[in-house]
Amino acid sequence: MKTQLNYSFTQHATKRAQQRALGGELIDFLLLYGEVREQKGGCYFLSIDQHERRRLQTAMKKLQRMLDSRTPVTAVIGDEGRVVTLAREYRKVRFDH
Repeated sequence: MKTQLNYSFTQHATKRAQQRALGGELIDFLLLYGEVREQKGGCYFLSIDQHERRRLQTAMKKLQRMLDSRTPVTAVIGDEGRVVTLAREYRKVRFDH
C-alpha cells in the first residue's frame, strides 16, 4: 500500500508548473514538509524557509546514500502505525496472505 496524497491541479497551475519546470513531486514534498499558512478565500500557502531547506537537503543526502545500496530496505509496521523493525533484505521476504 502506497501513501496517496490527494490534490489536483487547476488549468492555471498546470500551465505555470510547465512554464516553471515544477512538477507534482514538489507539491508532494511541500505537503509533507512545508509550513502551512492560511490565506484569504480558504486557500493555504505552503513554503519551506531557507533553514528548513538546508536541514531537509542534509536529510535527503543521507537518505540517498541509504537508497544507493542495491539491497532493498523493509519496514514492518504494526498496530496503530508503530514501527516494529527496519531491515535490509539480504534474502527474499515471504509474506503471509
